[in-house]
Amino acid sequence: MRTIKFRGQTRDADDWVYGSLIERVGYSPVIVASVGLYEYEEFPVMENTVGQFTGLLDGERKDIFEGDIIRIPETETNIEIIGVVEFNRGSYVIRSFLSGTCSSLAWAVRERMAGERRGIVIGNIYDNPELSKGGAQ
Repeated sequence: MRTIKFRGQTRDADDWVYGSLIERVGYSPVIVASVGLYEYEEFPVMENTVGQFTGLLDGERKDIFEGDIIRIPETETNIEIIGVVEFNRGSYVIRSFLSGTCSSLAWAVRERMAGERRGIVIGNIYDNPELSKGGAQ
């Protein structure tokens, strides 16, 4: 079964919360997160920081969300790609910061023959905007 979850940055403490998304007309989005056994709390989050879990894990087995910044070391071509995870035309892609081109996120994190994965989450566009200025491609 597919895992559906969201993350968002809280309005008051700049903390990240993970859980289910509730959107109400005229109100800020809310993430409902578990805070204990059978206990849940609603956290208002900044709308521009809401991102959905892609269902994929990076090379360090970390969840990948929309808005994450991924580094893909390309050993065959000696070109390293750094880009942001976006939902585009029905699938998750990585948009390169340098060229603006998109690559399939599934391709970027698939396992190589040696068992290692390609893409690694190195931050996100909200906490690490300076990362969008670096990298190659």
